[in-house]
Formats: sequence, C-alpha cells, structure tokens
Amino acid sequence: MSDAPPDDPSSIQKLLEKAAGILDSAVIGGLAETADSQVDQINQRLAKFVSHESGIGERYRLMSLSAQPRLYALVADFGLGAPSAIRLYAQKNNEKRYTLVARVDRFTQQDFLDDSLELVPIARAPVVFVTVAGRTDDLRTGVFTAWQFDEKGLTQLWTSDMVQQSSYQGNSAGFQLTYCRDPDETNPRICNAMIRESYRWQDGKWSKVDSVPVSVPKR
Repeated sequence: MSDAPPDDPSSIQKLLEKAAGILDSAVIGGLAETADSQVDQINQRLAKFVSHESGIGERYRLMSLSAQPRLYALVADFGLGAPSAIRLYAQKNNEKRYTLVARVDRFTQQDFLDDSLELVPIARAPVVFVTVAGRTDDLRTGVFTAWQFDEKGLTQLWTSDMVQQSSYQGNSAGFQLTYCRDPDETNPRICNAMIRESYRWQDGKWSKVDSVPVSVPKR
C-alpha cells in the first residue's frame, strides 16, 4: 500500500479495497452474536497484519459503537503516506452474520482527508461519532467531521476547516475542539488567538453550543 504511486488514484483504490477486504474478512469472521467480549481477541489478530518492516503509523483497531442494535467500527490506518479508512459492521435482516454496512474513505467521501484517522464515539442511539484526520505534523493540523449512522445509512453532519494547533475532547456529553483561529501569516507556528468550540448531539441534530476565546499557550 505504501509503495503505490501517489499520483495513481485508481491503483490506490484497488489496493485499498483489496487490503480492506482482507480486514473485513478477519473482523466478520471473528464477530459472533455476543461479540463485545471478542473485540479484544479480534484486535489481537488484527495487530498481526501490521508490517514489521514498513509499519510506521500502521494500525488496525475494532471498537463497539452501539449495543442495540450492535454496530462495530474498524479504524484502519495503512501507514505513513498510505490511505486510512473506517469500516462499519452490523447484522442485517435479522441475520446472525455481520456484514459491511458503511465505509469512510477518500473514495466514498469526496475531498475527504484520510491521514491518520481517529474515531471518537459521541452518541450510541442513533450512533454519532467524530472522525479526526491529520494532526501528524508539529502544528497539529487537523480536520474534524461528525457523522450519524442509523437505519437510513451514514450521514455527514458537520466538518471543520483544516485547523492548526488543534486539540480535542469527546465523550457522551459532546465534542470540544480548541484551535488557533488567527495564525501568524509569516510564521504559522505563532498563534495570535485561540478559540474553543463545543458541539453536542441534541434534539436530533448536531449543534454548536459554545464558542469562547482561550489564552494562547506559551512556547
């Protein structure tokens, strides 16, 4: 995957689908009707897919997003310079077997930044989560996107601009994002003003509930 030509999206897409398909098989084969107890075991098996030679930044992690109905997410980062993806699995039509029900990657979501993806669960019914992309440089540059999954499928609720010097916290109470809203034009490492925004899933929608200035950290 890391050796794919960066200017050949068709080849990258084929490699991504092939690699993700292997991971799908490992996850679906490991999930059972009472699958929460098996997540750790599946993650141990997924860890064996990490290359010992070129596995910088490569990792695969399964997590539970909802218990009723059961929904699981695989966060797959194929390594430095390679794509990342999120795969969602659920039981359909009262079948015991799990199947791939949604995916988040650069080919299914237009203009989606997929560098070093992270997933932050927010709500369990309906399922709401935030993806974090980027943040691998010393400026902690990131893009943050909120998603909802229900019986209709996956819906993008909100996405941030690409923000610098960013940090975040997320849990069932909501999502909090702190970033530099006024970087210096001549030196991006200098921040003239920071802001902290708070978001919450409430009344069936994703809402910004607070936006306050915060002090710029001393360097």
